[in-house]
Amino acid sequence: VDATKKFNTINIIIQTVAGIFLIGSLTQYILNPSVLPYFTFGNIAHSSEYICLCLALQLGLLMPLWREKKTSLIAEVLCSLSLAYIFISHSRAATVGSVLMLCAVFFLEKKHILKIARLLIYLTIIFVVIKIISIADIETASEVFINKDYSQRWLIYTNTLKLIFENPLGVGLGQYEFASIPYLKSVSYSNEWSLFNTPHNDFLHILAEDGLILSSLFALLFLSVVFTSWTAIKKT
Repeated sequence: VDATKKFNTINIIIQTVAGIFLIGSLTQYILNPSVLPYFTFGNIAHSSEYICLCLALQLGLLMPLWREKKTSLIAEVLCSLSLAYIFISHSRAATVGSVLMLCAVFFLEKKHILKIARLLIYLTIIFVVIKIISIADIETASEVFINKDYSQRWLIYTNTLKLIFENPLGVGLGQYEFASIPYLKSVSYSNEWSLFNTPHNDFLHILAEDGLILSSLFALLFLSVVFTSWTAIKKT
């Protein structure tokens, strides 16, 4: 019980800081949609992943309240603000993470489907209001967000896969940026002065450096822990 109280206290402090960040970044986006809303982080990927981690803790506060038949408007609105920010940021990693978390919440809290629906309604209202307020500069904003050049990112993925299949035992820890040089010549923003120290995908990065055999052993180890401890994990 004491540990739970300490966790909740720390979590509330974390969420207070996250709330300040969300208000600041979303205000920044409303005032100037042409600038990515990373606020104090300086990097939209890092800021969106930070909010995704905070979202996990927010749900950790909210779900026990639902089970005790209690509600917290502040916690639910904070979750909705976090989701709205993640979707506005267009971060693939954070979006996938948040969608998986929502699926997990639905799986674990089927009895509280109406409360989950209320969360999504808050999200929709917040998202629509933010978009309406910033509609004046929406064309400029869309140009900034779309100009991430997904085709080039796809080239990095496919050429990294080629690197993996031609080096199935891996290229060694920390060696991706050098081993990938011959494979990434087709990427338009690549030149003789630039090196890619990551393929922008952690799974491909691990496969490239550790190799198929070692990566498969890591995956089997992880799955064995999940299967053997599933009851304890579900309770947690």
